Amino acid sequence: MRPDQVYHLAALTNPAAPYRALYEANVFGTIHLLEALRTAVAEAVTNAIEHGNAHELDTKVSVVLTLRPDELIIDVGDQGRKQLDANMTTATPRIEDALDRLDKGGWGIWLIRELM
Repeated sequence: MRPDQVYHLAALTNPAAPYRALYEANVFGTIHLLEALRTAVAEAVTNAIEHGNAHELDTKVSVVLTLRPDELIIDVGDQGRKQLDANMTTATPRIEDALDRLDKGGWGIWLIRELM
């Protein structure tokens, strides 16, 4: 898998109290963190299927979790042949533009960055 085919989601860090803080955090904080993580991973997998692999049935999506003492890294990769367009991965979507289009997509990578 090439580096340009990997969506590097983020590292969840807490230097004061390594990953145990995830379990010891207040209930609402933990739930919000886990929901944000679940949504970000779902968006990355969806992007890999739709855009990277172009819905080709013979391609795969990989999800690799790396747990370190002070961070969790989740990499989602695809086998697509299309390179990511940097403009599409760094732009902030505008609701006005989405309202004018039939396709309401284009929010996935922005959402992942906002959540992580």
